[in-house]
Amino acid sequence: CRHVATVAAKRAPVFNRIAPFSAAERSAFETDGFVVREDLLTLAACDHLRARFDPLFRGEFPTGVYPDEWHWREGISKPDSFREMVNAWKCCPHVAEVARSPHLGALA
Repeated sequence: CRHVATVAAKRAPVFNRIAPFSAAERSAFETDGFVVREDLLTLAACDHLRARFDPLFRGEFPTGVYPDEWHWREGISKPDSFREMVNAWKCCPHVAEVARSPHLGALA
């Protein structure tokens, strides 16, 4: 994606060094459907992503594409209600940079 390449070229690294899944992590994934990795993203990347989600939940989509599902709307939903956005990567190149990263895919 052209937008993701542009974003990546202008910012600091997103991922800390990523080791492949261990046998125990693969087993946990098979059993639980997820694996927890501490410090996968750099602190700068976490801060950058956090800053992206308030605008997304306000309906500000840099790509012009809406998410597949969007649960929580500013001014309509209760402020402390659960928020969910399905496929936010479609809406924001910064989220896409992480979600569609070849580095994450290589872990599998």
